[in-house]
Amino acid sequence: MKKVLLYFFIIPIILILSSCETTEPAPQVNPPGYQQDIPWPSLAKTPWPMLGNNPQGNGQSAYRGPLIGSLDWEFRNNWEQIISSVVIGPDSTIYAPYEDGGFIAINPDGTLKWKILEDITHTFTTPIIASDGTIYHFAMSGVFAINQDGSVKWFFPVKIDTPGSNIDKDGNIYFISSQTLRVLNKDGQLIWSHNDPDFSRRYYTSFSPDGKTLYIPGKITAFDIVNREIKWQFGTGNSDWILVDSYGNLFFTAISGTVSKDNTLFSTDPAGKIRWQRKLTGNSYTPRPTMDKNGNLFFATFATDSVFSLDYSGKLRWAAKLPSQGAVTTPLVSDADGKVYVIIEKYEAFDVAVYSGNGSLLSVLADLPSYSGQSPAISFNRLIIPSGKGESIFCMK
Repeated sequence: MKKVLLYFFIIPIILILSSCETTEPAPQVNPPGYQQDIPWPSLAKTPWPMLGNNPQGNGQSAYRGPLIGSLDWEFRNNWEQIISSVVIGPDSTIYAPYEDGGFIAINPDGTLKWKILEDITHTFTTPIIASDGTIYHFAMSGVFAINQDGSVKWFFPVKIDTPGSNIDKDGNIYFISSQTLRVLNKDGQLIWSHNDPDFSRRYYTSFSPDGKTLYIPGKITAFDIVNREIKWQFGTGNSDWILVDSYGNLFFTAISGTVSKDNTLFSTDPAGKIRWQRKLTGNSYTPRPTMDKNGNLFFATFATDSVFSLDYSGKLRWAAKLPSQGAVTTPLVSDADGKVYVIIEKYEAFDVAVYSGNGSLLSVLADLPSYSGQSPAISFNRLIIPSGKGESIFCMK
């Protein structure tokens, strides 16, 4: 009898277990153009370690930007102009060079942490923070490796006349000077260099996701850093920036001469083949755009009064009017929520407009008393804005 009862007790349990779903849940399917994180072991894991936040220059942060849209603090640098962008360390310390010879570290509350007073000479290039904490500063007199406490680790003398700099996955530093691409290792030793007349005084070099190709603006140049040779070129030499996505596709403005005689926004594949192109209004300057996690592109041009968003295939998603009269000359940045930050230059002042990823105007911080022109940096619920030709750094919360 006990065996019979045990049988009737076990059978339903077996039937229930056998009817349960045993397969694993289906993996999440990302939309076309979804941007995966690109590992870069040589770069510091901080809120904003370099210009454009990463070697691909997409201006996209993994952190949320300001939520309120008001001024938190202003740091004034005693009439010394700050004309490069800033970087942010792991403890939220803000680092910035200033024009007439020096380098400053600012606490997260806007107070001065330390200042290098020795003559570093004029500079307009954004620093890079490496994974070991070293801060690489590019001045017209050469490259400085600076420790977190403000002491100088080493100095490499060379005249630097272009603000473009980058770091590869091994921690080697790249910069262009006198039409020459130079590469230093982390000890400050010159590894190799390559001279080319097309390496002009242009901005914002970018790396491919695998770290093997450096893209140089001007005449768009794909440079193979393994074989140290040019792979291909595009355009006639008027480009200032290149944005690279996680698939290795490129986004840039150029006048190609053959494909288009107008200022055009292009996207190409890693081999330089055109994916799509979009003619821009006039031949006006277009500051570097930003890209969100879904591969949507956000940009503005000097000649228009709007901000635009394109999807990954280059189709217009929306166009939103600027909330005030002025010009957009500063690179755009975006945060983890897809909010886009746009700086509008006015006469002796600028506004910061915040848009949602769908084009809704969320907030405006108006009439900051200076000129910007340099890329802002996103920190924890904060936007750090250098004042360009002014002597201030602003923090928006």
